[in-house]
Amino acid sequence: MMGYTDKHFITFMRYLAPKVQVTTEMISLSALVRDKCISKLDLSQEVGKIVLQIGGANINEYKRIAAHLDFSRINKININAGCPSDAVCKGGFGASFIENPNLLIEIVLLLKQLTNIPISVKTRIGLTNPIDKDHLYSLLNKLQLNSCDEVVLHARSAILGKLNPSQNRTVPPLQYEIVSEMKQHFPTLPIIINGGIKSLQLARQQKTKGLDGVMIGRAMITNPLFLRTLQEHFYNEPTLPLQDGINRYLDYGEALASKYGRLERKYYQPLSLICSHLSNARQIRHQILNTFPTLDDLRIIMNAIISELTDKPDSV
Repeated sequence: MMGYTDKHFITFMRYLAPKVQVTTEMISLSALVRDKCISKLDLSQEVGKIVLQIGGANINEYKRIAAHLDFSRINKININAGCPSDAVCKGGFGASFIENPNLLIEIVLLLKQLTNIPISVKTRIGLTNPIDKDHLYSLLNKLQLNSCDEVVLHARSAILGKLNPSQNRTVPPLQYEIVSEMKQHFPTLPIIINGGIKSLQLARQQKTKGLDGVMIGRAMITNPLFLRTLQEHFYNEPTLPLQDGINRYLDYGEALASKYGRLERKYYQPLSLICSHLSNARQIRHQILNTFPTLDDLRIIMNAIISELTDKPDSV
């Protein structure tokens, strides 16, 4: 998620639910070409491997990152073929790949040839309403025939040129049944469903339809603790106590402050999100994001939040 899934958010998610796979925000090819070590992420070793989502359409740039990027911290590359932003689509990638699947296939084949890690594609179910199922079938068929390891399907169409990205996340209707139908057509192609999944019940429903996984996006912003619930139910493994996860993130903050001399505002953002269910959430967010409390003060604030959340079991 652009503007959220940065190195701090990823680290926070890992501490809350270490078994759940975490994907970066879309990082442009040009940024990766300029920064071969992905210092934009600069993740600590204990975060482990993550999924790197890439946005771009320049074949030569893909060749350059495949040759020079350090993939030791990456367990999968995800090509963004679904972002409906006008700027992205004018660059020939994102949802525009749906109209130009041959270029997308060329990129998949190139990365399969030049790297030794799985390649996945995240896309939408179409560009029209009603959905052109034949076109979607053709796209998935090409991806499967050309060794794509996984497809993440956002269960909405992308209406290009008429809706902005925010509207494209809400106006086109969710059509989960189309994703399920495609899975029936492609039983051996791993298909992950995405879009509007905000509850454990809805996530379970999708899994019972034969889909291979669920990708959660915006629900993590309104309730990052939902990730703990997902780990416990889908990985059948308990999470660490919430206090332990928060303390690890605060210790991570201590290390950053020692290294860089200060903490950037984005470090505070994940902590500000866990109080969504509290009556004074707005006040707490303001205190965390706008007063830049010291880490000692931040520990006091977070201890109070955890204590209140513990009194609301449904929130934790």
